[in-house]
Amino acid sequence: MKMSKFKMAFAVVLICLCVSVGFNVYQYLGTEHSPKTFVFTNEYIRNDTQVRMEVTFDWQLENLSMTVTVNDDEYNENDYLGVVFDKSNNGTIDLWNEDEPYVLYANNMTRPQGAAVLCEWGGLSWAIINAVPSCYHTCTFNEKTGYTFKMTFSRQDIKVGPPTPIHICFADYERWTETRLSNRIAWVQFEVK
Repeated sequence: MKMSKFKMAFAVVLICLCVSVGFNVYQYLGTEHSPKTFVFTNEYIRNDTQVRMEVTFDWQLENLSMTVTVNDDEYNENDYLGVVFDKSNNGTIDLWNEDEPYVLYANNMTRPQGAAVLCEWGGLSWAIINAVPSCYHTCTFNEKTGYTFKMTFSRQDIKVGPPTPIHICFADYERWTETRLSNRIAWVQFEVK
């Protein structure tokens, strides 16, 4: 029994489509797409409570999705989350170098990429440049649980894949006027696999 040319072409297209869908499902459900959550507490004390950061990473096909919750008890639009990736791919987070930080404010603004640097004390510093609306994150605040920062970064933008070192810091703006520099920032560095 002979197949018509149309049926043959249709069968080939259908097989290719099934293989493509199967490959994408495999990539999505494979080892790379398994969310990982880390919980950190910091010695930085506010109102007799340690700062607690819960960080969830989800490597997807072309993006890294992150959710960071911080148990702050007061909203301030100047509070920020800093995220620094090992963009230089040298296995470490570099100070004052090409590992450019993302400054993600509680009011959903950010500093332009390249405007900030990571400092020795774990926080970020930047030139006086106006903040702009963020295309990387959204932040919400709940009086009982604190901040929730949700971010999505393109692998092409951050120039990394798993595993990668990462630096995350949180600055509680109200504390800046009350305490010395080392107590202003809660921060952690670790490797995401």
